[in-house]
Amino acid sequence: MKFIPDEQQNNIDIPYFEESSKKYGIQGHGTNKTESQLLSEIASAIGRLGGMYQGADSGTFEFAEGEVRYGYSIRFNLAGHNGEIKLAALPIRSETPARIRQAKRQALFNLRETLEAQYMMVLLVPGSMPLMEHLSLPGGQPLAEKVATEYLGLNGSGKPRLVEIVE
Repeated sequence: MKFIPDEQQNNIDIPYFEESSKKYGIQGHGTNKTESQLLSEIASAIGRLGGMYQGADSGTFEFAEGEVRYGYSIRFNLAGHNGEIKLAALPIRSETPARIRQAKRQALFNLRETLEAQYMMVLLVPGSMPLMEHLSLPGGQPLAEKVATEYLGLNGSGKPRLVEIVE
């Protein structure tokens, strides 16, 4: 007998930067740390996870329907393998230079917090390797993307493709 699951809805509503703190409780909205302070702390956190920080580039990400979000490409090396963390700040409803800077710092703040939490997972969950999902395969494809699409049946949006399950 063949079973075909209904498509699951795994879409996550991404809040706008302006609403992220009060309505959604996302931290870092008001951080006073500079971009370079936060990047230095991220470099240290990557080091605690066994990686070697190689640098960061600031830029933009283009999403469906023309949405543009500011962010970073953060490069590191883990046991001789290159990796990249693509970090997109929350979208900004009404852009000003100050809001763009603050949204980018909020993203850096939360990445640093996430990396610090992942360090605790390494201590508490034997075998945990949080940077591994960001490693790049030959040709540049992220390891996590290849595993998700080719082995788990997920497409890039987090929605599962219809997969045949045989009993």
